[in-house]
Amino acid sequence: MQIYKAMKTYGFFLMFVMGLVAVSCNQTSGSIQEIGDVNVDIDHLSGVSDFFDSYSYVILRTPSDSPLGTISRIDIDEEHIVASSRGDVHVYKRDGQIVSVFSHVGQGPEEYMDISDIHLVDGNINLLSCQTKKIYVYEPDGTFVESYPLADYYTAFCPTDGGFWLASETSNNSGYEFSFYDKDKKESVESCMPFDRNESFTPAQFRPFISDTADDILVVRQFDNSVYSLRKGDGIKTVWRYNFNTPMQLSDFDRDLPYTKLFEETSNKPVIKYPGIAYVSGSQVYQTLSVFFKLGYFPYVYKFDMSRQDQDGKTLRIGLESFEDFPYLRTPAVLIYDGNYVSLMESFNVLSIERSLGTTEFSSKGLTEESSQVLFFHHFKH
Repeated sequence: MQIYKAMKTYGFFLMFVMGLVAVSCNQTSGSIQEIGDVNVDIDHLSGVSDFFDSYSYVILRTPSDSPLGTISRIDIDEEHIVASSRGDVHVYKRDGQIVSVFSHVGQGPEEYMDISDIHLVDGNINLLSCQTKKIYVYEPDGTFVESYPLADYYTAFCPTDGGFWLASETSNNSGYEFSFYDKDKKESVESCMPFDRNESFTPAQFRPFISDTADDILVVRQFDNSVYSLRKGDGIKTVWRYNFNTPMQLSDFDRDLPYTKLFEETSNKPVIKYPGIAYVSGSQVYQTLSVFFKLGYFPYVYKFDMSRQDQDGKTLRIGLESFEDFPYLRTPAVLIYDGNYVSLMESFNVLSIERSLGTTEFSSKGLTEESSQVLFFHHFKH
């Protein structure tokens, strides 16, 4: 397979562009502890070697007649990579070779109106369309399999045993943030975390499902720095709450404002609106964050041990400084998969870094500035 590995190269400064954020609902080990407050020192930075031990990459090989534009959603399993862009679904093998490109946008029984979320489940593509209130199932070649009707509008989902957890993000009339949908019964059978008002607003980069362990699904809410655990039959509980030492706190803003206004008020301000996706391995937690620093938003990773609350965690800032051993670690994680921080980089940026390093690693493999994006897999250090 053309999954290329690298260990040591040389650094180069490159500012990043904020991208999508998603979580792959593949299970990692461990049960989540309730640990209370987690104090995060954003300014006390650690070295990249405390976080990652290696990296690899996959060049997405897209045919010229079906170009891959801006990726809005992405997922990975053992066999495939699936990405959605402008209503199209691009399916690749794990080595980046194209399998199919399909679009079923329309109002027919096998067609969707939008792609709100997408996951690979049991070898098939599961696609959530908020507008049609359905989850559609397609084979990798685009053949329709079945659909699951939903009772309300949902913006994200996480597959799990027997069904899906659905996220309202306070943007429907269900009255609950999260609902469990039973695939056999084709209906929601459990709901939790009631909300008071239908905001009908969700920031494009917000993802409520941040991690999936063997026992728990970790979730977050907008404008809330707590992390919650979902478990079928047990509902939802708070497992920890982050206290960030940023110059501004969420408590500095009027929480009664509509989300549209609150989003506007907190944008481009030194405040963390919500935690990002996370990787949990045993008692180790790697938490991604989006932090406003001087000129714009930068991706951070905060690492801490749930079993050692007496010890300070470690913080890594990505995108401003260059890392000699990890020159392509520049952009936010779009996915956590198999213990890897998965990020996307446009081909022209990859080639720019390559030229600065004086190598031909990517250009010798046929990458041009017109090529599709490159997926980088930075492996978390255990």
